[in-house]
Amino acid sequence: MKIHHVLVRQHVDLSRFEESVRFYEGLFNEEARLRLTPVEGALHVAQVASVLLVGVGADMAGEMPDVRSAFLVDKLEDVVRDVVAQGARLVEAITTIETGQYALIRHPDGLLVEYVEHTRKNPKDFVLSE
Repeated sequence: MKIHHVLVRQHVDLSRFEESVRFYEGLFNEEARLRLTPVEGALHVAQVASVLLVGVGADMAGEMPDVRSAFLVDKLEDVVRDVVAQGARLVEAITTIETGQYALIRHPDGLLVEYVEHTRKNPKDFVLSE
């Protein structure tokens, strides 16, 4: 099992989403390397460096799980099996998304993590692999 990159996941009000993206782009001096709009007007996503911003509209605010990090991996099925075998609990099964697949797993200490396997990998997201 190999975790390639850890992202801090930050939920922001959708009305402040673009402002937040610009802030982190300035902070890291890097443009967002990922931008998605899974639900127009309700859910927007951007990754700037190691920060995953999730813009959430009022209609979806209560539906967002308390996920604070995302672990980027290869072979998600294998990772899920290994992490669960080590005592973690699968909260949401592997689900296909626009960028690949993800699963939500609660670690034994209570941390809820989104494990993600991207179909098209960004070379900058392999910082923990070297």
